Amino acid sequence: MGTVMTTSQSGVIAVICRLNQARSIIASAYLSRILPGYKVVSAGIQAPDGQRIPLSVQVLAQKWGLELNKDFSQSLDSIREEILAAELVIVAENSFIEILAEFGVNPSKIVSMQDQAFDPDVIPIDPVNLNPESFEVELAKAVMVSVQLVAQRNLVKHHNKITVVHPQSISDFQNCLLSVNAAAKKAAASVLVADFRFPQNGLIERLGLTYKELTINQALGAITTNADLLALAGPCLVATRFEIDFAEEFVLSTSFLNVLEVLSQDRELFVITGPRSSAHREFSETYLCASNAF
Repeated sequence: MGTVMTTSQSGVIAVICRLNQARSIIASAYLSRILPGYKVVSAGIQAPDGQRIPLSVQVLAQKWGLELNKDFSQSLDSIREEILAAELVIVAENSFIEILAEFGVNPSKIVSMQDQAFDPDVIPIDPVNLNPESFEVELAKAVMVSVQLVAQRNLVKHHNKITVVHPQSISDFQNCLLSVNAAAKKAAASVLVADFRFPQNGLIERLGLTYKELTINQALGAITTNADLLALAGPCLVATRFEIDFAEEFVLSTSFLNVLEVLSQDRELFVITGPRSSAHREFSETYLCASNAF
């Protein structure tokens, strides 16, 4: 099962960044996963044809469990036919909108990762020359906003609304958990505590909250959970007790999509992620989880 459903079985989606080396490559790989009926292509405004995708991007895709659609860059002209036929064209920067319109794309089909609907701190920037940690975070943001732009066009949807809350820091987490749990009770909704890197079951127990345990396993390259075995007769709080060292791969997997489907099938779902950052680093899986906020 998968929590994401397409409204049509075929079509083209194009993702455009500057050099077709990072943002559009990673975002198109994930869109291909959740939209299997669509052909997802990518290109760059200034991309040279045939330039190899950087090793850092290939390594990141492997870490996240993504299969890249290609291992080389392409210019707009090289995939002109696909771009002009696309149902939706996602651009990484607002300045590219006019370029694509002049290229011949109907402006009504163009959406931007820099759309004003997004908070400024979640809009991805060009990750070139960033340190490895920031590089991952910016590409996670590119995935997040791309999925939400696709969702705005009703190309993907959940059974019921999913609201994702991602605390800024560890110190914010407890207050967020309490406020999310209170909001969920009012809405007769379920809550998923999606801090898979640093499970919060200890805090949940100290706060006197009852929860159902989500188990996550990885064996022979396959990720499985017990989501289908959870007895969900009504709204509940779901959390995991054991940390995993493949958090990004899990939240981009079809197994995580199945968890969301199970929990949102009969009611609204609130998802609270781990903190966006600690005193020493930022965390990309927070933004990847937030891809599902629609």
